[in-house]
Order: sequence, then C-alpha cells, then structure tokens
Amino acid sequence: MTPLTGVTALKAVKQLLLESSVRGDLGCNVDHMDSVRFMPSPPNEKTSGYGFSGIFMRFGVLGMAQIAGSAISFLTVILITRTGGAATFGQIALAVSILSYAQQFTIFGTDISGTGETAVRPKDLGLLLPAILLIRILLATLSYSVILLLGPLIAPSPSARLVLHIVGAGVFACAFYPTWLAQGLENLKVTMIALVGPFAITLIFSTVASVMSPIGWTFGLARLVGDILMAIFLMIWAAKFFTSVGLAAVVEKAWFLVRKSSSIAAAQMVRGLAFLSDVLIVGWFTTNAALGHFGASQRIYLLLTTISYVYFTVVYPRLAKSAATSPFALSQQIQGALKPGVLGAIAVSIVVAMAAPIGMPLAFGREFVQSIVPMQFLGLAAGIGFIHRIYGQALLALDKASLFLQLTAFATVIGVAIKVMATASYGINGTSVAIAASELLMLGLVWFFARKAMAEARQFAS
Repeated sequence: MTPLTGVTALKAVKQLLLESSVRGDLGCNVDHMDSVRFMPSPPNEKTSGYGFSGIFMRFGVLGMAQIAGSAISFLTVILITRTGGAATFGQIALAVSILSYAQQFTIFGTDISGTGETAVRPKDLGLLLPAILLIRILLATLSYSVILLLGPLIAPSPSARLVLHIVGAGVFACAFYPTWLAQGLENLKVTMIALVGPFAITLIFSTVASVMSPIGWTFGLARLVGDILMAIFLMIWAAKFFTSVGLAAVVEKAWFLVRKSSSIAAAQMVRGLAFLSDVLIVGWFTTNAALGHFGASQRIYLLLTTISYVYFTVVYPRLAKSAATSPFALSQQIQGALKPGVLGAIAVSIVVAMAAPIGMPLAFGREFVQSIVPMQFLGLAAGIGFIHRIYGQALLALDKASLFLQLTAFATVIGVAIKVMATASYGINGTSVAIAASELLMLGLVWFFARKAMAEARQFAS
C-alpha cells in the first residue's frame, strides 16, 4: 500500500462523475470568478466549508437546478411520446444511448481528472484547457466515424439510422463542454445554467418539431441544436482562461492526462456498456414499440442517477482533500456521505414503486402502461446503484482504480448475460429485473473490497 499523496487524492475524484450515459440527461457545469481569476473560491463557513452543512447547501442549490432541468427534460419526453408515439421515441432512445456511450469515449475520464487538476492546480488552466480539448476533438472524430460505420448494423431501418446520425453528431458538442472547469472552480452559477440550459433549448426546438413534423429526425435535430448552442455558450465563458502556450506543451499535457485517466476511462466505458447493452438487448429481442416503453422507464432511471451525479459533484472536492490527509479523514467523509445517501436511496425506491402505476400512463399515455413494471424495478436499481457508487469512491481514493475496473468489468459481463436471458424469456420486464440484480451484484463486490481496503489503509497509517 502506498501512502496517500496529492496525486492519489485526485483519484478520489475520478469516479464521482461516473455514468456518462447520464450526460444524455445532464448538461455541463460552470461559475463566475472576478476577484480571484485563477483560484477556486475560498472556503466559506456557510457555503463552501468542508463540513457537510456547506455540502448540503450546495447540493440543495444544484439539486433545485437539476430538478428544473429534469422537469424540462420530462416535458420533452412527454412531448415526443404523445406526438410521435412509442416507436418514434424508441428511435430517439436508441440514438441517445449510442450518443451517451460515444460521449464516454470522447471524454475519456478528462471530466474527472480535469476537475481534480483545476481544484489542485488552478494556475495551470491555460495549458489544461487546450490539452483536454485536443483529446476530446480527436476522440469525438473517431467516435462519430464508428457511428457512421456501424449505423446499418445498429439501426437497420433508414429512418432510425438517420436519427442516429443526427443525434450522434452531438458528440462534437460534448467535446467542447468545459463542465470540469466549472466543477473544479466550484462555480455554482454556470453549473446551474448548464444543468438547465440544454433541456430548455431542446424543448423549444422539439415543440417546433412536433408542430411541423413529429418524426424521429426532427426531434433528433432539436436535441443536436440544444447541445451545440450550450457548447458555444460554455466555450465563450471559458475563453478567458486560455493563454498562449506552445503546441508541444499542449500535446505533452494531453498525453499525461490520457495516461492518468486511462484506468477510470476504462471503468467508465465498461460501466457505460451496461447502460448501452440495455437498449441494444431490448432492441434485438423486442419491437420498436417495446423499446419505446422501456426507453420511457429508462429515461426516468437515468434521471434518478443524475441526482447522484449532483450529490457527488458537491461531495467530491472534500473527498479528494480528505484522501490527501489520511485514511481516517477519508473514512469519516465516506461515512458522512453514506448515511444520507442510503436513506435517500431507500426513499426513492419506495416512491418510484408506488408512483409508477399511476405516473407512467398519466405522463406518457395509456400505451405506456407496459412501462410500469420496468419502472418499479429500475427505481430499485437506481437506489442500489447510488449506494455502491459511494463505496466505489473509497476504492478510488485508496488508489484501487485497477481493482475497481476489474470489479466493474466482472459485474458488467455477468449483468449482460443475465439481461440477455431475462429479456429473451420475459421481455422488458425481465430486462428491468436483471438490471436491478446486476446493481445488487456490484454493490456486494464494492462493499466487500472497499471495507477491506479501508481497513488495510488504516492499519498502514497507524
């Protein structure tokens, strides 16, 4: 076991924005800096302190912004399902799932490593910004090329393939989202705009599409426009942090970030494969309509996981700094995050199970009564997933990224096998049960190994 260092502390950050597929439901984040341009806002007893009162204040603010963004996103989904039907929404769901996975590859863990670098070394932003942009632009080009190449296999029908090509182009907008910068600077203002802005723009253009021509590609174009406009806004904001640097220095920094982020990027890709496989498996064994029914429940599932994204966005700077101090301090922070997290996860699971029979048909239409059972089990999966991510933070903070990757890969492979068998036999109901079972397996694995790693770290420190 190696002692905890500043570099090791950054690894505590790396899992905190996991589930890039949530990026399909979440914008990117930012904030203002006037008097201290290249330094994060100093701790404040009421708002930015390292105690959990400051954490929950920030969580409350970002949570309200997320609720607003989620509400707008729901309106867009309802608009598509009610004007375009389940089959049209099935095309959108497939395209967005592919885009989310392509975004994971494009980001390649730089959202997390960039956030940590910004928090610890804010004076290096002039070099960090172009380095991350270089990585993302190259990977976005590769990602979209693969989408074009595999389009006929992923979406056999011409209409579905057109939607995929349009929505998939959003991977380039993702490359220009400097969300990590705002998070590292703990900038609430721009973060809130990024949480709400893309959804609002998409809803406006989706409304126009529903009036003019409520078909798949028009809704896909609305989504793409929303991503592009928000990326432009965020880059205008980030422009003040650019400085004159040499190309060689940028390339060297980019290569450093790629090597540093490779383990967590691999974990994100494996984890994201689990989300992508859900849609691909359902699409393979069922119809476009069934895919739409599943997509509606999965959309809510992803929005529930977005809440955990907001929670960890607020908690992670404290976790990183605690990991740099001692395993005892990290243990206290983990326990502090775990208690409200478990209670919240239980509450969400119960509320979703009780609300689904009324809420799904009411929100999406009578056709979506078939989404009730999938939604109930996905609500349970969301609660379990939130808890196991907390233990995942402990593993990463203790320099166990490779172990976490192995656990994630194992749980994903087992989960995909279970989903294939369950979907083939029981349709989308079987898929949702298998997803909950996969999350439970992951929880058991990270719980066992995180507790073991924490005990070893405490023994080494003492």
